[in-house]
Amino acid sequence: MRFLTILLALSVLSAQDAAPTRADWPHYGGTQFSWRYSALDQVNTSNVKNLLPAWIFQTGDYTEYLGSTPIVADGVLYLISASARVFALDAAKGTVIWQYRYPTPRAGIAGSHSDFVQNRGVAVTDGKVIFGTRDNFLIALDQKTGREIWKVSVDDPKQCGCNNLSAPLVVKDKIIVGGNGGDQAHRGYLTAFFAKTGRLAWRWYVVPARAKRAVRHGKATAGAMAAELPGSPGLSIRI
Repeated sequence: MRFLTILLALSVLSAQDAAPTRADWPHYGGTQFSWRYSALDQVNTSNVKNLLPAWIFQTGDYTEYLGSTPIVADGVLYLISASARVFALDAAKGTVIWQYRYPTPRAGIAGSHSDFVQNRGVAVTDGKVIFGTRDNFLIALDQKTGREIWKVSVDDPKQCGCNNLSAPLVVKDKIIVGGNGGDQAHRGYLTAFFAKTGRLAWRWYVVPARAKRAVRHGKATAGAMAAELPGSPGLSIRI
């Protein structure tokens, strides 16, 4: 069996947020390198056993478990629940600064990933809190008030049966998201939008157009698909 390893090299990340996190947790993985490491040292192996809850907050969303990673910026914690309820909390006290509740999602393909109720997190940039939805919208809220600024459709859930629930990635002035199809017949892609306006910047497909047609007719092979990937096995995308 042949394995194809695709390396997505976002070279611009080397210049952005390379240092370990401290008081803030500005990205889903802490930094854009997703190290998930904090350089804070107040809690260590000698005193971790003495930790006690400082405050507890309940989202009120009991649809599914809380699967998102909170973002912390300038003393404010941003959190999204499984049903896309977004909260801004005072990180020191746990009190609500503002909250936003996403309305009932548009219908997708029954039994597909568009029915999956979960959300992995938000992104914060350019004075906005940005997140994806299970019905494939990307939404930007005002970071200070929670007011909706823009809303764009990433894909049609009635066509793809996919969702947009991963935490968005901030790169320079753009927001990058990927469509989720899991083990279903979904043509994967990465899509970039301008953070300021929500306008589409570009879309890159994992499965090229010719390979997509071959898959549709049951004639694709791993080798043929690999050969159509530009720069295979290494891949670089200019942001």
